[in-house]
Amino acid sequence: MSEESEKQFEASDQKKSDARKEGRFPRSRDAGGVVALGSVLGVLVGCRGLMLDGVRNLFTMFFNGLGAFERGETEVLARVAVMTFITVALPVGALAAFASMGIGLVQSKMLINFDLVAFKPERLNPMGKLKELLSPKHGVVEVGLAIAKVGGVGFVAYRTFMIEEPLLRTISMFPLTEGIAIITAALGRIVGSVLVTLVVLAAADYGVNYLKLSREMRMSRKEVMDEGKAQEGDQKLKHKMRSKARQNAKKRSIENVKTANVIVTNPTHIAVALRYSDKDSAPTVVAKGHDAFAMIIRAEGRKYGIPIVENRRIARALDAACEVGQPIPAAHFMAVAKILAFVFKLKGRARRAA
Repeated sequence: MSEESEKQFEASDQKKSDARKEGRFPRSRDAGGVVALGSVLGVLVGCRGLMLDGVRNLFTMFFNGLGAFERGETEVLARVAVMTFITVALPVGALAAFASMGIGLVQSKMLINFDLVAFKPERLNPMGKLKELLSPKHGVVEVGLAIAKVGGVGFVAYRTFMIEEPLLRTISMFPLTEGIAIITAALGRIVGSVLVTLVVLAAADYGVNYLKLSREMRMSRKEVMDEGKAQEGDQKLKHKMRSKARQNAKKRSIENVKTANVIVTNPTHIAVALRYSDKDSAPTVVAKGHDAFAMIIRAEGRKYGIPIVENRRIARALDAACEVGQPIPAAHFMAVAKILAFVFKLKGRARRAA
């Protein structure tokens, strides 16, 4: 049985994610150019008035100032040429560049991986790409796509130009401003037709790339089972780490019980140890636990002579609302203040009796 026939399962989400990080994801090689061309066309249409004014001023300055070249007074002409370039060409180029980068991010699902552009010696080996390029199957697909692109774009451009030709032949009969407007409109329609064709071809290229990559990434039964075992192992490791973290947290809680002023219980199922000192802005939970761990907190409190107060309502409320190391919510200030006042009063009597 061939290796390809053994791969009967679709690629898992984990494998797709790993492949995307390596730069292997469905994409259209022409998407950047198509979006850039569309951006250029959009700017030309949206800002045609401003651009026409700039070009008209440039032509007027040059034709009226031809004597400036003979006199060597070209500073003003150069300034106008630079401003025209900034007005006409710079916005178009900037938007095309950003649009091209944007479609690349969309195809990669906003993945930015600088490792893909880092230098790696193995990339200098041309054999892998040569084998792919010389593959008959790969060659037929690439040649077919190239012919379709060139033929389709050329045919659409030619047909659109033939439709515009009668109007373009009469351009010499119009003033300069109207002539430029006619040329711009005709070019816009030609480029628009070509753009639609390129969009269709880019979509076809994306579809071919998607099917090819999906076929290459199919998984065999063994690969699916191995991945499942690996994920199960990861889950066990994470569970072990979480369990260890909980044990460490409980150990720290037990060590913090000696700093508490009172332990509020319910009466044996819940224990919440509270501390209130000059450094605390509000009474703070230093330890809490349920059942067996609650008994450990109580025993640790007795060891250090910390008062234990049974109050089911407050114990349950503090257990639900507070985490270890956090001050109690303002809603429980009054109830906890009464408990602390009672405890401090008992301690005061004990000191006077001593």
